[in-house]
Amino acid sequence: MEHLTIHLPYEVRVGGPVQFHWMYPFERQMRKLKKTMGNKNHVEASIVEAFILYEISQFYSHYFGDDVQTGWNQPPRNYSGIGSSVPGQLSVFCCPGQSIGAHSHTRCLTLEEKNAAELYVLLNCMEVDGWVTKFEEEVGANITYEQLQRVRKNSFVQWFKNMVLGGQYEISEQLIHLAIGPTFQVNVYNGFYANGFRFLTEEYTVTRKTYNCGVCAKGTTINFEDEIDYYEGVTEVEVNADTSEEDEDYREEKDSETSGNSSDSVDEEDDSDD
Repeated sequence: MEHLTIHLPYEVRVGGPVQFHWMYPFERQMRKLKKTMGNKNHVEASIVEAFILYEISQFYSHYFGDDVQTGWNQPPRNYSGIGSSVPGQLSVFCCPGQSIGAHSHTRCLTLEEKNAAELYVLLNCMEVDGWVTKFEEEVGANITYEQLQRVRKNSFVQWFKNMVLGGQYEISEQLIHLAIGPTFQVNVYNGFYANGFRFLTEEYTVTRKTYNCGVCAKGTTINFEDEIDYYEGVTEVEVNADTSEEDEDYREEKDSETSGNSSDSVDEEDDSDD
């Protein structure tokens, strides 16, 4: 052992770094080959047969379709488990995502939040562009662009519902469901997979070493001259809840409140007439 310090520098000069000439990779490969042995009477032949089958299967896997998962087409790290595109869907829903984990709780959107979500979906759906143009032609004749933006924000969602659900035009079933809009009840999650990216909420990443809750959206000013990058952290991931008995009860409660308010107004009118 006293000569070890003399021989080690020579080995480094001749062989380079130790990871390039140690025996660990060969020992691991030998262990892998020994595990494929199925006939102890013919050890070498058994290992050779298993290795040939492995080579054949690896070769043929190059010719499988994309729907067959092999060692050569492993899904990416942030794969949501859903295809990159869904045929027959509206353009705004053609690239779905997947929520991360189980939802932490369920809550009800405010009317302002629901209108903001509907407006965003409608303005970013190519199938609704014609309706947006029609709305701007009706209301934007004698007003400035800034006023038109404000009117579109406050009135377009309800105008679109009235036009689509009014029965005056032949509308596809997808646009009818789009006009009906989402429910008030949403499930809240800690993250979401979308387009090969993973987004987490600020509350979920506060105790983690990696920060992955920032999003950036490009926008333009009113005169379209300058671009502005809007950067903000994800505070909450909300997915529209499926229609269930609880949601039906919630809708019935809202309908009863609306009908109750209308009946009260009718009673007040009757009292005023008397």
